[in-house]
Amino acid sequence: MRYALTSDRVRIGRSEDNDIWIDHPAVRPHTLLVYVKDDTHCIKVYDGAKVLLNGAPVAGMHRLYSGDRLGVAEDRKSTRLNSSH
Repeated sequence: MRYALTSDRVRIGRSEDNDIWIDHPAVRPHTLLVYVKDDTHCIKVYDGAKVLLNGAPVAGMHRLYSGDRLGVAEDRKSTRLNSSH
């Protein structure tokens, strides 16, 4: 799946109150935040969430680069998100 980042802050997770809602039981209700800081896209992985960045598990905050791929799931079956920056 591919999602466009249309604002400076995009929340991702299984809960319907997220900006990108992924209706899959392996995805945590609130998984991560994609945000812009100094014209750069970054992610903040919420505590306990399982997120893959280019296939590698990540936690905390990370910068995104053009072409990076995010996987979001507790069982490592991932939904892919493409960064445009």
